[in-house]
Amino acid sequence: MVSWESDISCLHLQGTASKKFSGISWFASHGGPKYSMVRRLGKALERPPTGSSRPLQRMLDTWVRAIVLGALQGVTEFLPISSSAHLLILPWFFGWEPGGLTFDIFLHGGTLLALLVYFRGPLAALSSAILFPASRPSPWDHLLLPLLTGTLPIIVFGVLFLVLDIGQFRTPQVTAFNLALFGILLWIADRVGTKTGPIWSLSPTQGFLIGVAQALALMPGVSRSGVTITVALLLGLSRPEAARFSFLLGIPAITLATGGKVLGVLANGTGQIPFWNIEYLSGIVAAFVVGLFSIRVLLRLLETRTMTGFVAYRLLLSAVLMAWLWTQS
Repeated sequence: MVSWESDISCLHLQGTASKKFSGISWFASHGGPKYSMVRRLGKALERPPTGSSRPLQRMLDTWVRAIVLGALQGVTEFLPISSSAHLLILPWFFGWEPGGLTFDIFLHGGTLLALLVYFRGPLAALSSAILFPASRPSPWDHLLLPLLTGTLPIIVFGVLFLVLDIGQFRTPQVTAFNLALFGILLWIADRVGTKTGPIWSLSPTQGFLIGVAQALALMPGVSRSGVTITVALLLGLSRPEAARFSFLLGIPAITLATGGKVLGVLANGTGQIPFWNIEYLSGIVAAFVVGLFSIRVLLRLLETRTMTGFVAYRLLLSAVLMAWLWTQS
């Protein structure tokens, strides 16, 4: 992926890798009596398997990790809470190694498949408008230009960020800051936006503005869905319509980013993508199933609820991450 917002291989906790430090071991060493269960869990997870149980235990651990990370990707890719922050914190807590670029491709492939399945009707209408422009007009025709202009910024910024090498900014400190900052912006947009406009009311210029916001999600902790929904709300869209356009705009963005990662793997000399690897297949299935469920739940939730719950969660997660960073300084 072009340094995408939820790239689990690019986020590193400084100083923890060399110490083999995990969140469980931190709770085990710092917690009082009420963390005795966590300490026992930590010892169980950190104790290496022995004898004949080692291959089976390693295989089960691999499957569990792939399913958990796939499910986490499926939830956080679509909810406005930042997938990069969660894919940073969970592996740290359990002391897991990063899944790598190839595994990341499969996770994003699962969430992309969820989008394609859920929005198969609108995508068919959009495809028909492109292939058969002289046919009967459809309301979806009005979204072609906003989606096109909204996709351009992620291409430009993606290439620019590759040239400038923003890896130095992909740190836990930046993640915690962005979680809080863009959470507050989401709360403001949810309060001041008119929240009455339909998705068809978007102009190409407004689509471009949402696309620029999407490009900001190349930085960790921003949340692609969160920042695009924020701008869409400020432009007057209702909450469900803002989320719907965010998801549709995410299809070309995730497709381009995943394609870029595939090229990156091939360029590194591996020569192939291991499609039949059981770990990767477990991750993509988990990301697809949970992602499909998350899209449905969020769109229904936003028909009656505000963004306050998501904002509160982002601020809490930011505070927890900053508190942990403070203990490590």
